[in-house]
Amino acid sequence: MGNYDVIVIGGGPAGSTAARGCAERGFKTLLIDKALFPRYKPCGGALSFRTINSLGFEIPQEMIEAECKGVNVYYKGEMSSYKKEGRVAVMVSREKFDNLLFEMAKERGCMTLTGERVVSVESSGGYIKVNTEKGAYLARFVVGADGANSIVSRFINGSNKEFLSATAFVSKITSPSSPPYEGGEWGSGVLNFYFGNVYGGYAWVFPHGRYLSAGIWGLNWLNSAPLDSMKRFLISHDFSTDNIRGHKMPLWDRRRKICSENVLLAGDAGGFVDSFSGEGISNAILSGRIAAESIADSLKNGESAGDNYKKRCNSLFVKNLKYSMYFTRLIFRFPEFFLKSFVLDNSLLRQYLEDQASNTSYKDYIKYFTGMMKGTTPSVRCN
Repeated sequence: MGNYDVIVIGGGPAGSTAARGCAERGFKTLLIDKALFPRYKPCGGALSFRTINSLGFEIPQEMIEAECKGVNVYYKGEMSSYKKEGRVAVMVSREKFDNLLFEMAKERGCMTLTGERVVSVESSGGYIKVNTEKGAYLARFVVGADGANSIVSRFINGSNKEFLSATAFVSKITSPSSPPYEGGEWGSGVLNFYFGNVYGGYAWVFPHGRYLSAGIWGLNWLNSAPLDSMKRFLISHDFSTDNIRGHKMPLWDRRRKICSENVLLAGDAGGFVDSFSGEGISNAILSGRIAAESIADSLKNGESAGDNYKKRCNSLFVKNLKYSMYFTRLIFRFPEFFLKSFVLDNSLLRQYLEDQASNTSYKDYIKYFTGMMKGTTPSVRCN
């Protein structure tokens, strides 16, 4: 049985960032993932301006498949556009991007175990014991970055609790029939979003240079058949339905605990996905970095890693996720009024996108949005 300062479970953006941060501080760190890297990850592959800024390093140019400087947003056939001189997002393969972060953690001295599934986590004499299919490992701290079906979250929150979530489906489109993606509707460096045809969510088409990614995002308490929504969307654009991959996306939920004293949840395991946009990579990276910092402070000063982690996450992004949920419920409660206005009023769309790029809070945008609507918004309760 190996002993470590820190064990990180999950090698995605949150886990690799946390592992890199712990290893470069000299902590004996083990990163465990059930997959062998590089591995496929179903995702649209758009890295937002906020995500790029959170990385702390430049993305290698050869990894960028396309640069997007504009957004087209549709509502039942009508369209609004937003374009800027700089980048709105860059397109990457998540397989390559995640592997880059994983390898960076290894380069900093993090030990790794891949192809090894964690089956349980338990307290053991002042340590945390991580049990896998092949062995057991002890650590002073554990970072659970093991995604939507997190084993570590069950250890903190209990195994019978269900939290708010969404479902995303994605398909890689290699030969769209019409129009062609080279310079056509979908190939001009623009992100395309479609509202009004996916209940409780939206559909999208993103350019990746030599291929497209297409998908849908739907809130599970509003859309009970997201796969049907995905198939209808693909068929409506003459895309094949043969290559659909899906996954659950945990959302902010006030009932979820994101840490105990020495066990921290990062990324999707903590429910750190924006409930309106569906973007989660930026908060995954940020939460991984905060996890490493909180553990470092605890080992140095004896402070509670959990208390520090919760406080910092709440200050930097969790509070904003609460207002994101408020905005999401507002928009989708009366979609014919609010959603249509959001999409087709160019000033509302532009302000939203600029706020996202500048990391302005949803709270401020809601004030702007409701002020522009010049009316009283319905009461919407955030759970």
